[in-house]
Amino acid sequence: MITLINMDNLTPDKFFFETPLYDIIKWTEDSDQVIEDIICFDGKVDGPCIFCGKDTTYKRKGKPLARYEISSILAFNRTLGLTLICSRDEKHEIEIFLKTFPDEYSFLKIGQFPSIASLTKGEISKYRKILGDNFAEFSRGIGLVSHGIGIGSFIYLRRVFENLIEEAHQQAKLTAGWTEENYGKSRMDEKIELLKSFLPNFLVKNKVLYGILSKGIHELKEQECLDIFPVVKLGVELILDEKLKQKEQEDKIKQAEQLIGKVATNLKPGSTK
Repeated sequence: MITLINMDNLTPDKFFFETPLYDIIKWTEDSDQVIEDIICFDGKVDGPCIFCGKDTTYKRKGKPLARYEISSILAFNRTLGLTLICSRDEKHEIEIFLKTFPDEYSFLKIGQFPSIASLTKGEISKYRKILGDNFAEFSRGIGLVSHGIGIGSFIYLRRVFENLIEEAHQQAKLTAGWTEENYGKSRMDEKIELLKSFLPNFLVKNKVLYGILSKGIHELKEQECLDIFPVVKLGVELILDEKLKQKEQEDKIKQAEQLIGKVATNLKPGSTK
């Protein structure tokens, strides 16, 4: 699916790491600066590196196009390429190709390696330890956006949200005084309130996120979902970040208790050092 990209707030990092292939970007005289910043990019930008397995800072490889050349470049149909290199290892590269269409006052990305989907998977791999089998749902949701599919991406993100709620539900069922019948009759926002002791604080405070995902699936158009996807993705990531931090803390406490217990045993009278 080919969609029209809004030039508002388009930056080099959004073009490099978020803009799907073949989505048309229209320009006007007012947006010349945006085009120059992308085509003549000569700064630094932060993003994921699949080769390092972590975030890094990229710079452009080779000499960039001069900004005074933009007018002549945009006057003809051209295919342009640029390469970004990782600050940790210059052998780690991202290659991007774009094509200009002056008669239509537009340009679009026609190629990229590694793909946005590949870059994103590396960026979210840290959540695998807390999502388990549900990691595939999260990964698919993000991958669909790189192909311009908005509604489908919302379906997968909502599944991730629902799975987090069900995980908390299973924990709550083991507590004294839990009423399963009451829970089964509740709406999602009410369920979240009942489960708030078992859920990340960010999720409880922003439970409206579920309503946004549901509205995207049932009422919004593809482009509307694509436009707000970065917001809902950020919301889900913050929820997962909180769970990840909690798990890391629990693992650290468990490790510390084991080590302290071992030291205490070794220091008992008559123990062997």
